[in-house]
Amino acid sequence: ESGAPEGTVVIASSQSKGKGRMGRKWISPKNGGLYLSVILRPPADINEVPSLTLVAALSVSRAIKALTGLDAGIKWPNDILLNGKKVCGILTEMKAQPDKVDFLVLGIGLNVDTWQKDLPDEAVSLREVTGEKVGLTRTAKCLLEEMEKDYFTFKKDGFSGLRNECRKLSLVLDRVVEVSHHGKRIKGTAIDLDEAGALIVRTEEDQRVRILSGDVVL
Repeated sequence: ESGAPEGTVVIASSQSKGKGRMGRKWISPKNGGLYLSVILRPPADINEVPSLTLVAALSVSRAIKALTGLDAGIKWPNDILLNGKKVCGILTEMKAQPDKVDFLVLGIGLNVDTWQKDLPDEAVSLREVTGEKVGLTRTAKCLLEEMEKDYFTFKKDGFSGLRNECRKLSLVLDRVVEVSHHGKRIKGTAIDLDEAGALIVRTEEDQRVRILSGDVVL
């Protein structure tokens, strides 16, 4: 709100009050994870914000591939998994008006060199999977480079320029899922990501439901 320019990055080696979606606690051990926030002022309306979370997830997946050779997948809407365990989470917060986004803060927590003993059972780090130290500085540099490229594509072409790549890395498409949505549990097959990054689910009653946010259970 104070007018920090787009592209401002804040990086921390630990967090005392790290949080995920819906106020959940994000475990943030010191010196093992990369915790960064990026300020964006996208030329987008509020309905396009969910797609920016997916764009960031795509950038993280690409950075992991470049750093380690490993194929990470995107669990809609904001998690990146390796070997079925969470390696990264993304939190998007914004200030917006009805017709435009004033600014958006994209928070990313990536388990880089964290020891498994310091992580929840459902999480993993790059170091644990590769058996080697990856390095926080190296990881931050690679991730920010990937984010810059993907964000420029988003500004030029919108989500349509990156949608197919997000589809390819999706861990939920063509799978039966349960989604918490507006207090209801929706069960069906995830069939697509639309132009705004919403998940399209075909229910057991053969209805198509468009979900902009929610928790997915595979």
